[in-house]
Amino acid sequence: MSYQQDFLTALTCTAQLGLPLPKEPGPNVARVLSDSFMTQLMPRLISEAGIESVGDMFSKCNMVSEHILPIVERETKMRAYLTVGDVRWNGQQVHERWMDFDYARQLREAGLFSCADIRHHAWITLESYEVLDLTLSLSLEEQRRLNEGAAEDGITFAPIYGDADQQKSGVTFHPVLVGSAFYYEGDPSYDRAIQRYKARARSVARLDAV
Repeated sequence: MSYQQDFLTALTCTAQLGLPLPKEPGPNVARVLSDSFMTQLMPRLISEAGIESVGDMFSKCNMVSEHILPIVERETKMRAYLTVGDVRWNGQQVHERWMDFDYARQLREAGLFSCADIRHHAWITLESYEVLDLTLSLSLEEQRRLNEGAAEDGITFAPIYGDADQQKSGVTFHPVLVGSAFYYEGDPSYDRAIQRYKARARSVARLDAV
């Protein structure tokens, strides 16, 4: 299936879990995430999101994506959606436990859980069905660095963006749920964690603006 079909299926799965649904994307929305557009967008995202280092993104895909969501909507002038699911890198699963609807339903039925214990990924989907992912390549690179005991210097920041069906990055995105309610309703600590993250990001952004 195409990414658009997968995303619409994820909206259905979200409803099946009793989670609130965002408004569906409109029809035939033009794509905007070209290389030239991203060259202009990235400095604004980095500055306003208060991102200073790899550590600000490592294992924080959900919080980073949720925090930059309104910035992305403002700059692209279209709706954007926090998307929860999993990814493959060059055909290989990134996580040992694949995040699919059955796993999400098990977590939901079990009640409370910790986001930190779930092996999954989160990114942004635009109304045009383009994807924007600031954290995946950094997380994979950071994990490689930790495994090899290498220095942090030289880690390349490579945001993944554009048409999800034609990714030159080697990443295949598999959306399962749409929206952040899965986190807020399942993890009692998530609201505090995201508020701390946003407060710190705003503080860093203000310092950068001085």
